[in-house]
Amino acid sequence: KRRIKNKAIFSSRTNFNDLFDSKIELIKPTPLQLKEIMVRVSKHEKHFIKKLIHNGGFTYAGIEFIHVVDLDGALDGKATNRDLIAALKVATGLGVEVGGGIRTLEQIQDYLNVGIDRVIIGSMAVKNPSFVQEAIDRFGAEKIVVGIDAKDGFVATEGWLETSNVDFISLAKEMEKMGVQLFVYTDVDRDGTLTGPNFAHYEQLVAELTTAKVIASGGIAQLSDLTRLAEIGVAGTIVGKAYYNGNISLEELKGFGG
Repeated sequence: KRRIKNKAIFSSRTNFNDLFDSKIELIKPTPLQLKEIMVRVSKHEKHFIKKLIHNGGFTYAGIEFIHVVDLDGALDGKATNRDLIAALKVATGLGVEVGGGIRTLEQIQDYLNVGIDRVIIGSMAVKNPSFVQEAIDRFGAEKIVVGIDAKDGFVATEGWLETSNVDFISLAKEMEKMGVQLFVYTDVDRDGTLTGPNFAHYEQLVAELTTAKVIASGGIAQLSDLTRLAEIGVAGTIVGKAYYNGNISLEELKGFGG
């Protein structure tokens, strides 16, 4: 099996068949904040979904939410794997949120119609902010998450292939004014590096937001990173490569935050 750098899967150039079974990220809540735990799945072949469904380890670790990136949907601009993702939700009984190329209200509606709990808007938040407002107005803030990926503090779009002139703080504050309640923030230069997250960015983001919550993503290397992020005040932390490499185990995730 080939190793694939975390989140290279967001690139619109990535071939679906190039991905392999173990591309999973866990999102762990901080002790005093959100009580949701998520799994990010970046491959949607049926045999992989079956393996995930039968993997009792995630349930044992307290996983309550599955975060799915629909790679085919990102390329097609529609809810390509809607039925498969819906089957995952039914089979596991867990909450599910989906991201990947969300460009239309129809995509969001498609996912929500089959029971998906939340939909993540990424590039469109910076390219067409009014789209986020329309989504919140139509579906409710509890159904919409905004994903912000930044390079040197500026928001990256289109699977990190482009970098805007909008800084991550300005975008988050604009989105919060629209009613966004939850962000997933990633420093793309830290993602997959095991060098530690960009703590300074999370300190800034948490300090600038008034009510919205933040999930941290990128660079997690050890359990102490989760502890420090909890102290900063993030609502949850994505654990990817540190889990694959054995730096952080499911047992440790289960114990973190109770």
